[in-house]
Order: sequence, then structure tokens, then C-alpha cells
Amino acid sequence: MRRFTALTAAIACAAALTWGVAAAQAEPTTLTWHFTDCTGPAGTPTSFSAWRTAQSVGNSFHLEDGSGTFVVLIAYNEDLGRYNIPVLPPGKTSADLVQCSTIGPGLGFHLTVWGLFAP
Repeated sequence: MRRFTALTAAIACAAALTWGVAAAQAEPTTLTWHFTDCTGPAGTPTSFSAWRTAQSVGNSFHLEDGSGTFVVLIAYNEDLGRYNIPVLPPGKTSADLVQCSTIGPGLGFHLTVWGLFAP
């Protein structure tokens, strides 16, 4: 009888976890990033906010005002002292990029990022 009870409990736990995952996939959590101390080409805002889903591993952030996307090309983790692998589009130089500071809302790392605004 004990074996049956343990098996039933294990199945119930697995079902509960599965239901939780299905619900999370149906409605992804969004994280808002606040970019500050921005510098760059003419017209660069000094700060802005953008969002992406918590499950996203990409480098695109949707501007909160709906005017476009901020695409991060280079990121430097100030806390760990590490760069990601920079990828510049053909014909672009670092002078064409917007540089901002941000604190990642997921893990709280301080990042300096360089990127471009896209429609």
C-alpha cells in the first residue's frame, strides 16, 4: 500500500509541474529594461525603457513607446568584467552605435551595452 501511495504522490507532483509549465508557456513573463546614460549619434535619447520576454535569449528589446526595437550588438558585464562576442553589421563602426548603461532585471548585473535602433 505504501508503494501505491508514493507512486500516486509522484504522479500528482509531476502533473502539477507540467500544468505550471504549460501555463508559463501560454503567457510569457516580460521584463522591462531601463537604459540610462545613453550617448551616440545625433538624436540618441539619454534614456529609454524597453522590454522582452523573460524566456528570450536574443538581443532585441522592444521600445515601450512602440517606436521600434533596440538591438544590442555588444555587451560588457561590469560585474564580471566580460564582453560578449561583438558583432557589428557590415559598414558600421562603434561610432555609429548607441552606448547605454543598464541593470539586468533578471539577474541584476550592471551592463554597458552598444547597439542600434531599428524600426
